[in-house]
Amino acid sequence: MERIRYAGPTTIKANQLFRCAVEVRVEKAIEEGGMLTIASRHTSDIGDAQGVSRDLENYVEVKADRPGVSLAVTGTPGGHPWNRGFSVEVKAGALAPGDVVRVEMGGDRGFRAQSFSEERSGFRLGIRRGKGGPWEVAPREESRLFTVTGAEPAIIRAYVRDVNGVGRRTLSVKAEDAYGNVASPGELAVDVVLDDVRFLGEVRLKGGLAIADSLDLPDDGRWHTLSVSSGDGRFHSRTNPFGPCLAEGYGAFFGDIHGQSDLCDGTNGPGSLYAYARVAAGMDFASVTSHDMELDDGAWAEVADETRKANRPGDFVAFLGYEWSGLPDEGGDNNVYYLSGEGPLVRNSAIDGPWCVPGVRSERIDLRETIRRIRASTDGFMVIPHCGGRQSNPDYHDPTVMPVFEIHSTHRNYEHVWAGLVDRGLRLGLVGGSDDHRGMLGDCGVAARERYFSTHCGLAVAMARELTPESIWDAIMRRHTYATNGPHIVVGFSSGDRIMGDEMAVPAGSPIAFKLRAVCHGFFQEATVFRGNVAVKSYRGGDQENQIRSFEAEFVDEALPGASMYYLRVAQADGGMAWTSPIFVEGT
Repeated sequence: MERIRYAGPTTIKANQLFRCAVEVRVEKAIEEGGMLTIASRHTSDIGDAQGVSRDLENYVEVKADRPGVSLAVTGTPGGHPWNRGFSVEVKAGALAPGDVVRVEMGGDRGFRAQSFSEERSGFRLGIRRGKGGPWEVAPREESRLFTVTGAEPAIIRAYVRDVNGVGRRTLSVKAEDAYGNVASPGELAVDVVLDDVRFLGEVRLKGGLAIADSLDLPDDGRWHTLSVSSGDGRFHSRTNPFGPCLAEGYGAFFGDIHGQSDLCDGTNGPGSLYAYARVAAGMDFASVTSHDMELDDGAWAEVADETRKANRPGDFVAFLGYEWSGLPDEGGDNNVYYLSGEGPLVRNSAIDGPWCVPGVRSERIDLRETIRRIRASTDGFMVIPHCGGRQSNPDYHDPTVMPVFEIHSTHRNYEHVWAGLVDRGLRLGLVGGSDDHRGMLGDCGVAARERYFSTHCGLAVAMARELTPESIWDAIMRRHTYATNGPHIVVGFSSGDRIMGDEMAVPAGSPIAFKLRAVCHGFFQEATVFRGNVAVKSYRGGDQENQIRSFEAEFVDEALPGASMYYLRVAQADGGMAWTSPIFVEGT
């Protein structure tokens, strides 16, 4: 099988114009109508190749050293997930063994790099030796040709993590370029000020990141934020709010338990993703959930090993997981998680093709059979339905292992799917997840060019007793969770001693009171109480609308006969949202 010889920069900044050349020495003949593909992954927003004008971006010129051979740049007919990039078609003549095809990228203006950083980026070679013939594809490892780094700092972001829910707090600071990446390394010092009044100290960023755990952050029963600013005023950020728990005995822990690695169609390895979630995104817990059909046994072992390394009870929790990628009539997309750090990889929709991992095969089984096989191996697992490439199918709902539904991801908001689950009477809680494919687990951003995954990420918040795998797991299984579409909003929703996700029985016709609270990561706009799919009460900011950061109210309703559910949605003025798991009420 032929290989790419690459000549160009080994380090490229995100979204920068660059020039390079690739050469392919032909090993076996390529006939007229045959094709060479210089492929990029479908998640990439690298420039679209064109062979028309050297004066425009993304010009590609192709040459063969054999006289009489005519080549042309065309679209990319590669297979998932390598279906971006471009192809070189043999329009006339034929290529013989030993011939060299040279592809020069950039012309006079340059070729536009992808807008997200990547440790091991590049192009993958595919060859079709005749028109309509089969594809031969170089190993994925040979596609790792250069590194894409963040560009210059544009903004900073800062998060306070209440790592135990009892007052031990750390500050994470990220210098970010215009595309959401950790900015290119460089020294940057920032001042930290409490509530714009008291100077707490200086933090120095190295490699665009910093964690400070020695600052004197108050634990005085009130809510606070920190201002983080550079001395020249160029960079400024306000942290998420931190303060007392909104449910006695519980901490609000933020996590992202849905993201893809470069073991499938994502970006960067599992270890890097866990480090990013903890350090750059301010997450308390996370899971790397690569697609089942692209994981061979060695890759699954790597995910498990990196997950074990990332687990630091009391500081950061990582769950072993993967995305079971089924067609809708087989169950749709669902994420599978294991509490113990061990569990089987039960595949379904493995794509049997040269662009995927060689040797990965699977029976075509549905989600029900998958759950049966997992249950035969372990009892410490859960399944979370997801809507993305394929919508999850509620006909396969199993209440014993499916406690929550992912209502928001980087694909979009799925309130309309949630409404259908409510109509079916399913007792599900709510979480968010990013489904990040760009190496920014817990903090994914919108790419420079609208291609795929262009919405902000979702987050899962667990109301847990402590930051341990067992406690976070228990919170999710009990539906003591809520979802956000990215911001670190703190939400409380309770009735007496029952919190979001709980069940309660009351006499029909009697009053039932709910306590509503929110401390926003931005300005409060509206809070809405839903009974089932009906909005029964809304609260606005009054005279201070879009100028207040917190909200508190009590809502009283008359208990209906039979089963009903109540949940709270909070909206910020900047579009940030949160959805609580319901409280389920049985009117007796």
